[in-house]
Amino acid sequence: MRRKSAPPNIGPEDVPAYFPTMRRPRAVRDAKSAARKLILSELDDLGDQLLRLRELKAVAHARARFAEHRLKKEKAIRENSKEKLEALDSKYIDAVDQVEQLKVQLEPAPTNNFPSHNLSIMTNLHLIWHRLEETAAQALATEKMELVPTFGMVGKGMGGGRGRMWPWWFRTMIFEQLVNGTKPSAVAKNIISDASYLTPWVDVVVPTQRFVRSLRYELRVLCKALSAYRVANGLRMMTVGVDGSEKKQKSLLTSNVQIETEYGPQTVILEAAYLTRG
Repeated sequence: MRRKSAPPNIGPEDVPAYFPTMRRPRAVRDAKSAARKLILSELDDLGDQLLRLRELKAVAHARARFAEHRLKKEKAIRENSKEKLEALDSKYIDAVDQVEQLKVQLEPAPTNNFPSHNLSIMTNLHLIWHRLEETAAQALATEKMELVPTFGMVGKGMGGGRGRMWPWWFRTMIFEQLVNGTKPSAVAKNIISDASYLTPWVDVVVPTQRFVRSLRYELRVLCKALSAYRVANGLRMMTVGVDGSEKKQKSLLTSNVQIETEYGPQTVILEAAYLTRG
């Protein structure tokens, strides 16, 4: 009868690293591999986001430089116009004072015998007075004419903002017409018609119909921001209406909010979509 031998006492330090018993289970290895792939994909997404943020930062800096340059230019124009207007006002006041002094000096004595040459002097003084008034009116009109904007594209600056764009006040004119229900095909014609009546001497350059249609997306973002601002400034929320949709197998929720303001209750439509969890 064979004698049973005792099993050898082998520890982890007695075997090499590639010994089969040292391998981790397959589930653990698969979990680590999936976690590593997830981390790598998140790093790729963060890299793309970083590049996008750099591009947006360059564009923001370019727009800030253009806005600063535009502001300096407008300040210089305003200061120049202000100096011109102050000079004209001082000249006008001096001329008025001189005319008043001449009127006092040439005021007739209390007698029936009034020399005829004094009448001619008074007539000339009245003519000078009217000419001064016309000069002041023309100076004021010239100053206002310099403030009339140019209907056309402006530069965006250097760096990431190369090219030209439509000014903000021109975009606001288009936004106002779109909000009032004007069709995109009629916006440019309305601007030309209004400018021809108000400033017929200004050359009007209008955008294409395709650009006007593209501004509807910007207007949608502005409307969402203004709606959220109104809800945030409300005194309290009275009611909230929710509607759902299962389009393209995605659960979406939209909300309509009735708020209490200092002017009374108002209804605000939040054109936002809430994606349900799962």
